[in-house]
Parts: sequence; C-alpha cells; structure tokens
Amino acid sequence: MPRDPRWIRFDLGLRLQPSSFSARALNCADPIGPRGRELVWRSPALGPGVQLAGSASGRVLAFVALVLITAIASARLIGLDQLLLWHDEVYTLMRVFGHSAEEGWRLLFSDRVLTADQLLTLQRPELGLGLADTWRELTGHPEHAPLYYLLGRLAAQLPLEPVIALRGTSALFGLLLPAAAFWLMRELFGRGPVPWIAALIVACSPLHLLYAQEARQYALWTLLVLASSAALVRALRLSAASSVASDSRLPAARASRRDAAPRSAFGPWALYGLLLTLGLYTHLLFALMLPVHAVYGWLDSAHRSGRVLRSADLPWRPWLIAAGSALVLFLPWVVVLLLGLERTLDVTSWMAKPVGVAENLRAWGDLLVRGTLDLWPDALPDRALLLLLPMVAALIYYSVKAPLPQRWLLLLIALASVTVVLGPDLLFGGKRSLHARYGLPALLAVQLMMAWTLGAVLTGRPAGRLVAGGAVAAIAVLGLVSQQQIRAAETWWHKRPVLSALTPRAVATLNAQPRPFLVVGGSELSLGQALTVAHRLDDRARILAINADTPPTAIPSGLDQAMILIPTEPVIIAFGSGFRLEPWGDGQTWALATAVSAAAPAHPYQTDRSQSPSRSPGR
Repeated sequence: MPRDPRWIRFDLGLRLQPSSFSARALNCADPIGPRGRELVWRSPALGPGVQLAGSASGRVLAFVALVLITAIASARLIGLDQLLLWHDEVYTLMRVFGHSAEEGWRLLFSDRVLTADQLLTLQRPELGLGLADTWRELTGHPEHAPLYYLLGRLAAQLPLEPVIALRGTSALFGLLLPAAAFWLMRELFGRGPVPWIAALIVACSPLHLLYAQEARQYALWTLLVLASSAALVRALRLSAASSVASDSRLPAARASRRDAAPRSAFGPWALYGLLLTLGLYTHLLFALMLPVHAVYGWLDSAHRSGRVLRSADLPWRPWLIAAGSALVLFLPWVVVLLLGLERTLDVTSWMAKPVGVAENLRAWGDLLVRGTLDLWPDALPDRALLLLLPMVAALIYYSVKAPLPQRWLLLLIALASVTVVLGPDLLFGGKRSLHARYGLPALLAVQLMMAWTLGAVLTGRPAGRLVAGGAVAAIAVLGLVSQQQIRAAETWWHKRPVLSALTPRAVATLNAQPRPFLVVGGSELSLGQALTVAHRLDDRARILAINADTPPTAIPSGLDQAMILIPTEPVIIAFGSGFRLEPWGDGQTWALATAVSAAAPAHPYQTDRSQSPSRSPGR
C-alpha cells in the first residue's frame, strides 16, 4: 500500500481483518505490522492531511499542550477565598457541619447583640455535631443529592479553613474537568488535535472557573456528565470489538479470542455503572444522561451493524445491567425525595415565577458567550453577543460534517439539557434559564462541538488551518483574560446580583465606621445574607437582628450610625425618630441609619415591602 500521509496507523490490540468491520464504521486497508495487529485507517473525522502515527515533533507538541492545560486548570486551586461566599454557599457549610436552619434563626433573632465570630459558629464544625447530623440536614433538603456534601464533610476534616476545604473540593473536580473532556473526545474521535483543543477550551473557560471555586456540587456534576459519557463510548467500543473477536467464522478472530475476552467483559461496563451512580447522587438533573446514553447506544450499535434502527441493535444486556444497578443503588435517595416531596416542591417553587421569553432566550445567549468571554461582573453588554455568530457557524459545521454516530452524543446532551431547562420556561413560564448552573451540561456539549470543528478545520487546507489556529488562540486568550478579571474581583454575576452585588461595598462602609454596627431585618433571606456579611466583617463589628417580636429597647444607646441589611418595617420602627434612615445602594437590600440631634428633623426610611428581595433559589 502506498505511504499516503492521509492514512493513520493505529494499534487495535486485536488481530482483526478489515472484513470484521462494517464499511460504515471504518475505512480500512490491509492489516500491516507484526502479526497483523495494526490497521491503516483514514479518519473520516479528521479529513485529509492528518498524520497521527506518533512522531517526535508530535510528542513534543503533546507534552507542551499537556503542561499548558495542566497549569491553566491547576490555577483553579488559587484564590479560593477571593470571591464572596454567597447565600447558597453559606447554607452548604451549615448542612455539611450539621447545623439546622432553625438553629441559625434562633441564634440570629435571639434579641442579643452578636459578634461576627458568634454568628459564624454556624459555619464551622462543632464537637456535638457529627455525620448523623449532617445526614439529617441533607435528607431534609432532598432536592440536593448528597454526594458532594458528604465529600465536603470529609474534606473539612483536613487542617484547612472550612471555606477553603469545601471550595477546594469543587476546585479538584474542576481541575479534572479538562481531562474528562479530553477522554470523551478521544473516545469519540480518536487521536489528533480535537481532544487537546477540547481540553484547552474547557480549561480556559471562565464559567467553569466560577463553578470550580464555588462550594456547590456543579463542578462534580459536569465532571461526571463527561466521564460517564466517555465510559459509555469506551464500553460500547470494546463490546463491539469483543463481538467481532468472538465470531467463529473469522480465523484471525478465533486466534485472538483469548486475548480479547478480558478487555471486553465486566470492567468497562462496571466503570460506567459506577459513574452513573455517582452522577445520580451528585445532581438530580444527571438523570437526563440515562435516556441520552440509551439513545446514543442504540444509534451507535445500529450504525456499526449497518441496519435500520431496531431494538435488537442496542447492547441491551450490559447497558441495562449498568443503568439498572445505578438506579437500584439510587433508590434510597428516591425514597427520601418522595418523603420530602412537598417541601421540595415548596423550596423550588421560585422556578415557576414567570419571566418573558426574550429574557430566557437572552440568558442562554449570555451563557454561551460567558463560557468563552466574561469580563463583566454584572450584566453582559449587547455587543458581546456577536460572539454567538461564529459559535453558531461552528455548531452547524459540526452537525453536518462530524462523523456518525459520534456526532449524536454531544447533540443529545445539549438537546436534553436545553429541553428540560428552557422547555418548561417557554411552555409554562418560569426562570430556570436565568440561572446558568442548570445549563452547564449544554454549554459543555457546545464547547466540545466547537473543539471538533476547530480540530477538523485545523487539519484541512492551509488557509483553514490559519483561521482555526487563530480561533483557538483567541479563545484561550479571551478565557485567560476573563479568568484574571474574575480573580481580581470580590463578587461576580453568578452569585445573584440582587443579593451579592452591593455586599462588598456595604461591608467596606460598615468596617470603616468607628463602631461598626449591623442591623438585620426579618426576611426569609436574613440568615443567609447575615452569614455572608459576617464572613467579611471586622472583629469590632456587632450584629443585631430585629423582627416584629424584638423589644423596642433593642437598639443600644449611644449608637451614632448603623448599616441596615433588609430594612423592614420593624427595623424602621425600632430606630424611631432619633435616627435618620436613608436608602443605601439599591434602596431595597441596604439602608444607612444615622443619629440626629433633637432639633434636626428625622426623615424615616420608607420601604415598599413588595420590593424586598425574593426567595433565594437553590438553597
């Protein structure tokens, strides 16, 4: 056979004949190499001009790429305490350490003036609270699957600050996310630039940095979405190879049956089942992977066999055993979820609050852009949406040109995520789409599809290589600049601006006072917001929470100035005419109380209770 650089040499580890494979699956030449273990293959995924038999220069480039991606991903472990610990994260710490919300409310509204350190006992472990207390709190909130929180409990045993321990747990999963992207793309499309580009895009993504440094389960969720998908593709591939090797009509297959059997049996499907189980115990939306994987397995098997889709084409036995085992192992949490269904529906009712179609669609556009470019701590400017144009072009190219059946897996992941999150918002009204965390699997799928497109163009014509190389470099630079911007900030848009945007400024104003004094109004947000602020307060600061039952003498005498968090009517009444209350910032979350002389007129702060911040989603 002529030495054509468009052909790729690779080792299957099996002594197979080209007739063992369907023409749809592989474009093979005659077996070459010792004992026929190598096949020469022209990759329809990468196109002409690709030489992937490892050369010295290729190995050097791979090593440089590995070092670069590892260094970028490892930076997730730096500055874990830089960004504000926001409302949802303080509830994570409470549950991990077994503190109940009722305990927190009793402490906060105890009619006592507290120090920040006294309030922060809710954010630290206590000798009297053990793993049983953690489990009690987790089962009381079954909308959040427990795996991440239990791992956080283990991490908190390390000699680290609790915030560092829990965010560090997320950062470790975020560190592994580029590796999972590499593994999945390698399983789908083989060797070449595509897996490396995918890993680089994910490592440089500012959005994945944000969730890798948050004490929540989303970094682990995205990691398991990719890892379980890669394990499925590997199990299907090895099952297909085993099926070919066991065909007694092929002499070469008979000779290699003993060698092939150990690789095709229990291991790959057991790994897949384990990752499914871990995923289900990480996030309830991971259950979407079950139908996605089932459909992909059906399409993959049908494509290999070259027949019209039939139920017999699905490797039903190993897949059903793996998926069924995962579901059986997940049944205990299903029981917990059913027993707490009424409360779960109550605490997630915020999702049904209607917002406009345009707002939901804009949120998805923002999500896709922020996956690459995120320089703004609040609203994304309209001009940034221009980045959607090349993204859409890359997705169209992938949808048309990517090889079958591999192209379907990423499309199915994106479609399932968008359908479940955006679909109810459009059909019934809701605002799930406004929270980027629920769209993370879809964003990942889009980024991997972009990686395939760039890899395919990079290995094509010279002009295309220049464009693709420039695009890869631009994505990396934009992502790294965005990450640097995030690391220099105190809060960012994903921490709900209505709750967190003003907190750093308010805390700085409070700490600058001669006698820092914080008054907290009674609201369903009070505990979470007070804990968020307490993490940044000076040791001199004092905290007093006021509700309708607080005695009117609670405000200490001699107080000159105070910051008010959530200025409710009881707070206004408690300050009386001796203080001038003024809106601070947005006028809804914060206010400033200043003592006035008897001769000076007081201007009581007027608050519209209907404009108070709404229930915090996802506590």
